[in-house]
Amino acid sequence: MLLRAGAPASVLGAACGQLRCLSTGAQSVTGEMITYARENFKGAHDQALDIVKSGLSYMTTGPEAGRLYLAQAEVEADRSRWPEVADLARLAATAASEAAPTTHEENVLVGQVELFASCVATRAHLVKARSAEAFSSAQTCMEVARKSFSHKDQEEQRWQGLVLASSTVGLVQHAASDFDVAAESFEDALSRADQPPSTPPADGSTSLAPAGAAAAPSTPAGTSTADGQSASPIATTAPAEAAAGGPGSSPSNGRSGDGLSSVGGGQQQQQSKDHLIAPALKQAALFMLAQANSVAKAEPEPLQRALQLAARAVAGAERAVDEVKSGAGVFQSPVFCGEALVDAHLTDAQLSMHTEDWDAAEAKLTKALAAAEGISSDSHPRVALVLMLLGFAYSRSARVTLAEGLFRECSKMLQLTPTRAEDIELTMVHPSIGALLSWRYCQLLTALPNRGTEAAAWHKMAGCLWEEAPIGRKNAPETVFGGLEYLKGKGDPGMGVVVDLMARRALPRQL
Repeated sequence: MLLRAGAPASVLGAACGQLRCLSTGAQSVTGEMITYARENFKGAHDQALDIVKSGLSYMTTGPEAGRLYLAQAEVEADRSRWPEVADLARLAATAASEAAPTTHEENVLVGQVELFASCVATRAHLVKARSAEAFSSAQTCMEVARKSFSHKDQEEQRWQGLVLASSTVGLVQHAASDFDVAAESFEDALSRADQPPSTPPADGSTSLAPAGAAAAPSTPAGTSTADGQSASPIATTAPAEAAAGGPGSSPSNGRSGDGLSSVGGGQQQQQSKDHLIAPALKQAALFMLAQANSVAKAEPEPLQRALQLAARAVAGAERAVDEVKSGAGVFQSPVFCGEALVDAHLTDAQLSMHTEDWDAAEAKLTKALAAAEGISSDSHPRVALVLMLLGFAYSRSARVTLAEGLFRECSKMLQLTPTRAEDIELTMVHPSIGALLSWRYCQLLTALPNRGTEAAAWHKMAGCLWEEAPIGRKNAPETVFGGLEYLKGKGDPGMGVVVDLMARRALPRQL
């Protein structure tokens, strides 16, 4: 039974009845429901959710129910309903964990659902500034990656899961400004990434990487989260495995001067599997950029390696998006895989912005915008983040009118109104994004004649949102974003931030 757009309720009901009565065909029918939802979510969220909820009305436990909960989470993520996304991810993991797999395939599916669910939950918590919850979900992600895919035919899934789990050590710890432990986490991720298994899994699966996959932060005891809450220690390598050099231990390779592993050697083999770990490559490149805090102080080698990783992330994400078109697997989400591609382009663009190559940055941002619009309405928050960076590039290359228009459009998309500065509550993005946009808009208006009143309003808005952003608890906004008169040639440019689209937040840069 094939579900098509606009299928009547009787057909959907029949599919659900088939799902209930024919347990042997549950995976096939679930796949049809998920495919239907994924193909029809854009502009029709409620219709996509109806089919998924119909399936869940007949089945609430097991990996197939977990897949349906995750499909529902995808749709809610597209609507920027992050608390609901986190709750659905929890339900998906619970449903899968209650299964008693009897076959090799079922065992793999349980691991995939649990891993993806913990990735999605971590991301949702980061968007909503729930750092303690993000650390907890990330720890679960690492534990799932270690315990799952232990069969000899699952080496590729295990490799991929461990790379993804280690990489958001970077994301979660980077968000908390714990640069030393984040560097260790990325070293672990990249050393694994550079040594993929040479033989594909026997079950023929090719992809399990979600766009925006989050991973467990390698947090030493006593480390604080970005919101000042205590975090439990999380190790990226299990002690017993590390001692024995087992499958969970980090592959041996040299460390470069900045503490991150080299990306050179065996490039053809490495890059043949980059579509499986594109989010991790992107995250590592973004972290390397965050370590290079100014053009004058930047070391050429780390920036060159960041550019190489960003290029690999773009190519890998493009392939992952192509594969999404022909599958309904747990990780083949058009929303999350599409966002991985957008974010890879954004990271590449920010590297060009760092070196003040504005023409290259604009070209890369144009690619990011095309990718974002391919999975979004033209007013979606992911589009707003691309336009915000494009507006900044325009402001730095003397195209003031274009920059102002983009900043104004972004503020509408994110529902930022300076007259409501004191009671503003962002729901679609992290407060750090609102603070960044407000400050950049204020800088632009400050450079224009007779715009002082508007500039003051956006300055107030930036200050209110800055107080809610964790990076604001350590530095004044001028220290991070630069002086208000910087576009007039006065003051310091600031230490800056890097924008992470998948986490919907601005991440700190290292002094």
